[in-house]
Amino acid sequence: MGNLHITHNPPTGKWNVGIGCSVFSFCEVNSICTYSNMRKVLTWRKVSLFCLFFLLTYVFVITDLDNYKHVQQYKYDGTEKRRKQHSSRPLGNGIPKLIDVKKQAEQQSKRKEFIHNQCLQSPQQSIESIQDTIGSHVMINDKYKLMFCYIPKIGCTTWKRIFLVLSGFLNSTLDLKPGEVKAAFPNITTLKQLPAKEALEKLNTYTKITFVRHPFSRVLSAFRSKLRPGLKFDYTKQWRDNLGQYIMNQYRSKENITDNYDLSFSEFVRYLGDNAQRHHRYFNNNHFYSQYKTCLPCHVNYDYIGTMETFKDDAEYMLNTLVRDRFVELPIVSGTNSSSLRLQGDYYFKVPLDYLELLYKRYRDDFKMFGYSPNGFL
Repeated sequence: MGNLHITHNPPTGKWNVGIGCSVFSFCEVNSICTYSNMRKVLTWRKVSLFCLFFLLTYVFVITDLDNYKHVQQYKYDGTEKRRKQHSSRPLGNGIPKLIDVKKQAEQQSKRKEFIHNQCLQSPQQSIESIQDTIGSHVMINDKYKLMFCYIPKIGCTTWKRIFLVLSGFLNSTLDLKPGEVKAAFPNITTLKQLPAKEALEKLNTYTKITFVRHPFSRVLSAFRSKLRPGLKFDYTKQWRDNLGQYIMNQYRSKENITDNYDLSFSEFVRYLGDNAQRHHRYFNNNHFYSQYKTCLPCHVNYDYIGTMETFKDDAEYMLNTLVRDRFVELPIVSGTNSSSLRLQGDYYFKVPLDYLELLYKRYRDDFKMFGYSPNGFL
């Protein structure tokens, strides 16, 4: 930059400060600059540094923004080939997700064909019989011409939220707490509420959806969400008093019955597989009632069949395909994680084999209808 010179002027008693400048100087090389020139040098340097800083900032910001736009364009649009093969839809957490439309369509076709082959020998049922049997489980939305048959413990609260949004009752699927969804359900029209003629017409013309799940995974979910010791939710006492305590009293000797609630999963499985309990009021509770009997796939021709094991991908694909004019957020709600193979192993490993065989016998139609296997459990 230059050399700093400080000299004393005896006549004035003042100190002179100067800079010998070799770069950006207004003075001669190796000369002593006056104080005025030194200020000019410093000021000019400040301006130069500021301009350089502004120029570099501008370059970096514009370059980064361009890269950001490029990344976003790739995420949402992709190449021309990707646009043709995929559809994009934001998830509840705001992260874009590419949906393989071709793969999903093929999967849906296979599922429907599999169920169709299982139903070849099934007798027909009247619309009145269908309404009486499953009508209260079939939600209807007239605007989008949708029907959804929900099965408890298979994401049904999520789909109730979605239908509350589609009906206009909610602005967002996150507006209600889990316990409040049940109270809001009367705002959704069900198949059972319709006259038989209208119900039949809509069954023939509306898009029909349902979701299924591995039967043993669903049983575990029911136990963990309703009867597991240490659980606390709105209806804990009701479930414990009316079912949990009843099971303990049924399968324990008197000396082993205490005031401490410690129902085991094995006892719950034993109850579900015990045909002698079939007249007990909780035996056919809808949280562990047959999936086949809940939605009658041999009598209702479902257009979309999702599974709990592929819930997010299936639900996103269906919403992206069937609700094109608005964004419906897929709520991410806490569950029992009962689809985890590790968790299933922890619970089912302790269940005696004869209990498991009776449990399989009870849900054999569900296994057969939806292509699940008991292998790994029996």
